Parts: sequence; structure tokens; C-alpha cells
Amino acid sequence: MPRMTLLVGPIASGKSTYARERAQQGALVVCDDTIVLAVHGGDYTLYSSDWKPLYTAVEHTIITHARIAGADVVIDRGGRTQAQRARFASVGRALG
Repeated sequence: MPRMTLLVGPIASGKSTYARERAQQGALVVCDDTIVLAVHGGDYTLYSSDWKPLYTAVEHTIITHARIAGADVVIDRGGRTQAQRARFASVGRALG
């Protein structure tokens, strides 16, 4: 059964290294930094909190469609608080 893994931890704790390893094994990796880069043509300095709903929608869409397709999903997000993790837990429960 495919699984969804949320990586939690401070900067430089190995989250992205683990995510890269899982990607090489076939998991799809969702990373909020990468989404920001993608929607702003590779320029992270264009990040804007005004666009947060878009970033979140892209993230949610990738997770949902990956799970529907039966892929393992690794979320490299660094959400350290319970509130930050709650959204992903809800999505995970909804998608089984």
C-alpha cells in the first residue's frame, strides 16, 4: 500500500537528503521551496505571502493526484508545529 511521509525537523536535519533518496526509489517528493521556485520561474526572491493560497493549492493537488495514482509521497516541508502538521494529517486520512 502506498504511503505518505511527512518529514519534520529543523533546517539541516537531513529531511531533503532522505527525500532525495526516496525519490530515487520512486516516491514523489513535495517540497514547498520547489513549488515557489516553479511558479516564479526559478526566482525564490519572488516569494510572497499573498501567493500562499496558490502554493498550498499546488501542494495539495500534487499530493492528491500522486496518492490517487498509487505513488508514495514524501512531504519535505519542515512543519514542526502540530498545527502545521494537522493539514497533512487530514489530507492523509482523507486519501486513506
